[in-house]
Amino acid sequence: MNYFLSLGEVYRISEVLKVTCELYRPWLLLNKGISKDIITLIKECSSSWNNSGLKEAVTRICCLSFEDEEKKRLLLESIESLPRVDLISVQNSVIRQPHHLCHLSLLPLNCLH
Repeated sequence: MNYFLSLGEVYRISEVLKVTCELYRPWLLLNKGISKDIITLIKECSSSWNNSGLKEAVTRICCLSFEDEEKKRLLLESIESLPRVDLISVQNSVIRQPHHLCHLSLLPLNCLH
């Protein structure tokens, strides 16, 4: 079970990176080599997650086990909500409240749950 939950965590990190790349796209485009590699890896991760059955496996395992219910619920909610992040509101939040940012992703903390 922990293996699949860990895969879910890795996928969540890739979704955070995807949102970060979309938010800071102008700066990424300054270095086309690195940005191309990052975008390619994010696409591969999304493809693997969606086409391999990992998403369904993680969801099923989270429903079967009664251990760490809150942790599993938060993981699944985060994975589902990150692709629906409104980038315009995130940009406005970054501009208005720069001191409430995650130091790794540069995203507002309220965006990351």
